[in-house]
Amino acid sequence: MQKIKILKNGEVVEGSFQDLEARHTTVWLDVTAPTPEDWEAIARHAEAPVEELQELLSPNQRPIILDIGKFTGIVFHAPAGEDGRVQIEPMLFLVSKEQKDFITIHERPIPALEKVDRYHPRRKSELFAKGSTALLFAALSEIADRGYEVVDWLSEEISKIEQEVFDPKTGSKVMKRIFSMKKALIYFQRALTLDREVVFGLEKAYGNFLDKRELADFRLLYSDLTQLIELAATYRDVIISTVEVHLASISNNLNVVMKRLTAWAAIVLVPSLFAGIYGMNFQFLPLAGHPYGFWVLLGLMAASVWVLYSYFRHNDWI
Repeated sequence: MQKIKILKNGEVVEGSFQDLEARHTTVWLDVTAPTPEDWEAIARHAEAPVEELQELLSPNQRPIILDIGKFTGIVFHAPAGEDGRVQIEPMLFLVSKEQKDFITIHERPIPALEKVDRYHPRRKSELFAKGSTALLFAALSEIADRGYEVVDWLSEEISKIEQEVFDPKTGSKVMKRIFSMKKALIYFQRALTLDREVVFGLEKAYGNFLDKRELADFRLLYSDLTQLIELAATYRDVIISTVEVHLASISNNLNVVMKRLTAWAAIVLVPSLFAGIYGMNFQFLPLAGHPYGFWVLLGLMAASVWVLYSYFRHNDWI
């Protein structure tokens, strides 16, 4: 699906692919789930091989900056926390060297780009008037803000996991969630680290096109990504600590169960010992012929059970 926006008479309006070819004003072409026809049209406009463009949007492509045809190609990873997991969506930005054309390509809708498209008309017109570099910074800035939303989501998920760690009923489910979260944090931190290097490269590559304020904004974006990386590293440490706490909790619960089993086994042992001795086939046993022998032995059994139960109860074994 294609969406084309152009700056016309000071306002951002819907455009067509012909406006992209005209190159008389800033044009933003946003393509979601590109079809073969879309790739062919973009490749012709960029004067670049279709296969090379498609390869840049593959899931295994790392964030990078490179010259491709008449454009500068920028691969960036947009993080999102959805469906109970962290998703990393690859994106391809194409910025014309004349600072007129701005092309964004992605397989699924990107909330950060949708937010830029919903900017106030005046603010959006100012971005288009400054050129494609300003649009690029706005998109990257919104992606970084989306990263903070992902961090907040991760914080909530980790808090839930920490509560489940001490619940003996969770069993192996909590371990699966912990390792899933740890894996997500690794990918999230890796994507942010590579994105940060891209921002650093953009600052160097486009420094001549930026005024002091825009240059400061790019440096602030670099700082934001650095902070996100540090937060992701902190949450990784928290998850690792949670694993250790969970294993310690399992060991502690096992010790409690073993203590209780040992206590009850000891309580049952003494009456069983009396019953076993007096169940032996001997003619002469103490109290064997006594009229109250049975009741005396029964009393001794009850007394031993009470003494042992009181002892274990006092020591919190039962």
